[in-house]
Amino acid sequence: MERKLTMTEKHKYKTIGKVINNEITKKRAAKILDLSIRRIEQLMKIYDTQNMTSFAHHSRGRTAYNKTKPEICENILNLYKTKYIDFNFIHFKEKLLENEKIKISYSVLYNLMSLNQIKSPRKQKLRKKDKSHPLRERRKYFGELLQADASEHLWLGINHPKIFLHGAIDDATNTVVGLYFDYQETLNGYYNVLYQILKNYGITMTFYTDKQTIFTYQKK
Repeated sequence: MERKLTMTEKHKYKTIGKVINNEITKKRAAKILDLSIRRIEQLMKIYDTQNMTSFAHHSRGRTAYNKTKPEICENILNLYKTKYIDFNFIHFKEKLLENEKIKISYSVLYNLMSLNQIKSPRKQKLRKKDKSHPLRERRKYFGELLQADASEHLWLGINHPKIFLHGAIDDATNTVVGLYFDYQETLNGYYNVLYQILKNYGITMTFYTDKQTIFTYQKK
């Protein structure tokens, strides 16, 4: 008996058709369908070699795998906490299939993570650079310029509170010259980084940080 496609499957078929006909890119299709580029390429082969009904999901009508296998959910949570903690859910879903051979829909994965108070890390957005301002060249020698900043993250794992990692890096060589943990971004954190620099490397020519208010005394 010939399978009829659902609206979602028809949408997938038409989207892959647009890629085949060069109407959209594989990257665009991957974003539209919430799939990896690799999966888009697999669907393109199916589109070229098989008929439309091949896009019908083979597990349609079956009980969801995770519903009959609750230990899979526990395994997924453990993998995320120990191996994929910095991955957003879409990327994590792809890695589960590619590396762990665990197939799970995004909606099921999202619900599982949400129920366990796990949020997907935000995608880092690169700032658009102003074309009217040329990129600054790196300093030529070690110690000419050190850049310092602090980053809030689950550095000690998901079972611990977020803390701030204060650090400094040499502009010329990308060498990390000092690191210090604190529960907040503090002047004390930067002082400890500076202490490590002075002790291990000596005085820098220029020390830069964009957190200028931390270094400024404000009258109350």
